[in-house]
Amino acid sequence: MQSSIFLTTIKFMLIATVVFGVNVILVTLQGKTARYRDGWHRLTPGPMMWTAVIGGALLTFFFCYIYFFVGSTRPDAETQMNWLLGLLVAFDLMTMIVAYSIVADEVRWNETRIERRTFLFGRRSMSWNELAEIGIEPATGVSP
Repeated sequence: MQSSIFLTTIKFMLIATVVFGVNVILVTLQGKTARYRDGWHRLTPGPMMWTAVIGGALLTFFFCYIYFFVGSTRPDAETQMNWLLGLLVAFDLMTMIVAYSIVADEVRWNETRIERRTFLFGRRSMSWNELAEIGIEPATGVSP
């Protein structure tokens, strides 16, 4: 029993190390500067967003494969397949939400303004002076 727990812990630590290493590589490849186009600097999705989309898509495909082609031969197969379908729908929805936020959310700025395209494609824009005023503490009148 103890060796089983030990092996499971080792496997978990190895998987966590690989995931951490992949994220470090993605951060390194992303670069430190924002993209510049049409006079605007733009933020791009980070490695955690891409990891979430790719990992979610892989899990969704894996669950689909099990659901449609592998199945279960246990006596409680119907219950297992219902739980798997629930996991499949949950991972698929979360993956679609993260993928949509990669497409929909945008932050860009230039020398005078900062703009953000929101989740429903609306735009919020303000000057740097307006943004600086938000940082003033109302009680003391001092910036935090």
